Amino acid sequence: MGRVCQDVGQGRVEPGAGAAGSSGRLSGSPARRPSTHSPSPTPADRSENRLEDAEADLRAVVGEAERYGVKRIHARGLALLGEALALGGRLREAIDRLEEALDAGELMERDTGLAVSRLARTYRTVGDLAYAAELVEGYLNRGERPPLEPGIAAELQSVLVSIYFERGDIHRSEQAALRALAAAGQGAPPQIRANAYWDASRVMAEAKRWDEALRHAQRALVPPPRGGSFARPARAVTRPVGSSVRRVRRERRRPPYS
Repeated sequence: MGRVCQDVGQGRVEPGAGAAGSSGRLSGSPARRPSTHSPSPTPADRSENRLEDAEADLRAVVGEAERYGVKRIHARGLALLGEALALGGRLREAIDRLEEALDAGELMERDTGLAVSRLARTYRTVGDLAYAAELVEGYLNRGERPPLEPGIAAELQSVLVSIYFERGDIHRSEQAALRALAAAGQGAPPQIRANAYWDASRVMAEAKRWDEALRHAQRALVPPPRGGSFARPARAVTRPVGSSVRRVRRERRRPPYS
């Protein structure tokens, strides 16, 4: 009996399998093992797990850098931690960490621009459009900083596009979109270039400039000729851009006074 109880506990024989000395079969059929299969994690689960892992690692880096007085690494760790928190939807804590990183004054210029962008996007998400715009405009108008990398300049202008667009200021949004495109064309990374084209497409469509909107939307989706560096944009960009292309095509076919 002890062996049967042990086998039940280990999932080898079903409960009530019979007396001691049983061969582990019920009515001549093999005993069924309890299923140990767990559902495969979804992409959302995997993404959440990666964010949690990144947050834990970054907190460790921030703590160690503070302990040893390595100020630049401490500031960069805070900025990256703020980005991870923002991506995870913990917006208030993200704002605190990003502001702490910027206030330290130890970030390289590129990291400063990225932190300003993420902070402004986070303020926009929580509904403070005025302060979000003020952050980016103030940083761009600083006279003492060196010229920005094309990717950082395009990213910051794209932030302004989304803020102005949300406020209903289509003229300023269009101007920012053109500046983002100009910067992106000087060597910005593929994802930032795709975002700049998508932003320009949205703005032109809102202004009913359908041909320009369609052209920008298509450039957000289509890679350049062989040898170019523009990679396939991320799903987050291609889905809304595809929707924009379809909308623009419908509007172009519509009679002018319908």
